Amino acid sequence: MSQRLFSLVLLAGTGVGFAAFADDAPRLMPDRDVDITYRVTSGDKTSGKTVTERVRWLAADEMERIDPHGSGYLLHRSAYMLIDHRKKSADIIDPKHRLVTSITDPVVGELAEIENAKLMPLGTATVAKLSCAVWHAEIAANVEREVCLTGDGVLLRVRDGEKTLLEATAVKYHHISSKLFDIPPNYTAAPTAKSAPDFTSP
Repeated sequence: MSQRLFSLVLLAGTGVGFAAFADDAPRLMPDRDVDITYRVTSGDKTSGKTVTERVRWLAADEMERIDPHGSGYLLHRSAYMLIDHRKKSADIIDPKHRLVTSITDPVVGELAEIENAKLMPLGTATVAKLSCAVWHAEIAANVEREVCLTGDGVLLRVRDGEKTLLEATAVKYHHISSKLFDIPPNYTAAPTAKSAPDFTSP
């Protein structure tokens, strides 16, 4: 998993097929609308900077919107990403330049790397005042993560060893307008990308 939401850029699909513990596998997408603020650390394991990202889910349509906040992004800070988990598609919206970039082969979403991981339950924790189940995720050879998910599918934390890559600082359940997930009219279509770019500076 990339070390930040917007450059994961964080796509878990429906019907996730886990290689192990399928009967007890956690839900990977929220089952109700939710607005999450994350603190995300970019860089290597010994250094890096912290950025803030806001993720909103339109649960009924399995849509996700990711907005970066603060400095450190290569794109203008107003740019955001819309992810359609049913269609497995994503669009980068750049209001500054009025551009839309569609990604044809997205591997995005905060759970992108663990959708086919081997999972082992480790216990429970409390993050952002919510209880979550802690899972050890074996993604590939020598690639492991510890993730914490609520029972209703909200990702609260991702760790790589002792380093916290991503952690929710606020979670609000409320109705989210579907208009936030519409592509703005009269935007120019930029060249289609085959994969999601890195949105943060090195």
